[in-house]
Amino acid sequence: MGDVRVANASRGVSTYAAKHVGLDSLLQWGLSLLLLAVPFHSVLVLPGVSVVKAIGFILAPIWLIWLVAALGTRRGPWIMPRRNVCLTLSFGVFVCSILLSVLYAPTSPIFRTSLLTIVSFAAMAVVIYTLVSSEALLRRAYTCLALGGTVFGMLVIVQFVAPQEVAAIFGQRVFEESIGVRATGPFRDPNYGALTLVVLACLSFFLALTQRRRWQRTLLLLGVSTELVAVLLTFSRAAYVLLGLMGLVVLWRERRRLRLWKVAIVATIGLVLLASFGEGLLTLATSRAGTLAEFVQLLGKDPGQARQLDLSLWYRFQLLRAGVKMAFDKFPIGVGWENFRYQVTRYSEEVPEQGAHNTYVAVGAELGLPGILSLAWLLWALWGSTSRLCRIAQDRIGLLARGTRYGLLAILIGGLFLTVLHEAVVWALIGLIMAQNQVVFRAAKARETSVTVG
Repeated sequence: MGDVRVANASRGVSTYAAKHVGLDSLLQWGLSLLLLAVPFHSVLVLPGVSVVKAIGFILAPIWLIWLVAALGTRRGPWIMPRRNVCLTLSFGVFVCSILLSVLYAPTSPIFRTSLLTIVSFAAMAVVIYTLVSSEALLRRAYTCLALGGTVFGMLVIVQFVAPQEVAAIFGQRVFEESIGVRATGPFRDPNYGALTLVVLACLSFFLALTQRRRWQRTLLLLGVSTELVAVLLTFSRAAYVLLGLMGLVVLWRERRRLRLWKVAIVATIGLVLLASFGEGLLTLATSRAGTLAEFVQLLGKDPGQARQLDLSLWYRFQLLRAGVKMAFDKFPIGVGWENFRYQVTRYSEEVPEQGAHNTYVAVGAELGLPGILSLAWLLWALWGSTSRLCRIAQDRIGLLARGTRYGLLAILIGGLFLTVLHEAVVWALIGLIMAQNQVVFRAAKARETSVTVG
């Protein structure tokens, strides 16, 4: 009788384990699809619902079932690395500063939509953190993002060179009289599309360095070249500055690890692709970047001429000045989350109602001292995690950690020109950083256990 009970119990455990493995496999495929869709988060499948949110809504209940099952079969406590605890607490404090702004400031018409977007993207980061539990799954996540970035870059290139009838299939091209066509790919704004491409190029490049097969490295480096060419086709001056700074930092910091022939391959492929689009393309991109330098020079000498030179840059400068005035005027509490665009005309008569185009100025003006301190804590925790991973992680995980570190640096610099908190790639990167912390933590615990047993 006892043998029958043991047999029935064992059969029940085996059936439960089989279901759990099947659920885990389904979630891994869903996560891969979610990461592939990260570069396309501006594409709407329903009014107000992006493709990333749609996949997340489908994936969320399955993930909750998996989480409950995993907790039910877990024998020991769930141990989280100290770095991830710090990241979780800093994000919680940042969200609390947003919610507290309702008590002392008018509620913005887009407050709810903005907060739900950030919370949903943060939930995506948690899903990535919990599902990416090994080095193999970490490389798979990187591969999905790299593949999505390559497809995104190809769409930008096709949109730029294709006739209007074909280009319209992939989204609207932005036309500016001074420079002509700017390709946006699946994004509505070429500047944010370029930021996403730069971040994904960092991840793709270091993923290529981890590959042991030459054809895999070659394909990934070709993808990096495609992404960089697409950045140039957006004609985003912020992206040009970001790309130049990131290139210098990576080449200087990694000069002992990088093989120059790999960098030369990426540059050569990019130049060949650019040359195939026309002789005037590089000249146009150089002129676009040169306008920025000329504007900065004129700004101190003759603001009127600077305004005539480039009205877009003039508006950005006025938004920056108005944001700083707003932050000091409403210090230390701010004007309330997402109220910048509705208050900016009080501080400058030359700009329309629009966002700050600077993450740090926007948070400082809207959330005041609590918001800027909590954001600084979150960014410090992220940078500390990537720095520690680069120091202690070995082999391929160490290279992947460098990819996330430079991707994070691109976001930090990009925050000077854009408001980045609503970008899916930012939260996907945060999820990868937390997953890397967990993988390295588990590996260290496993080594400690083996030494103790030995």
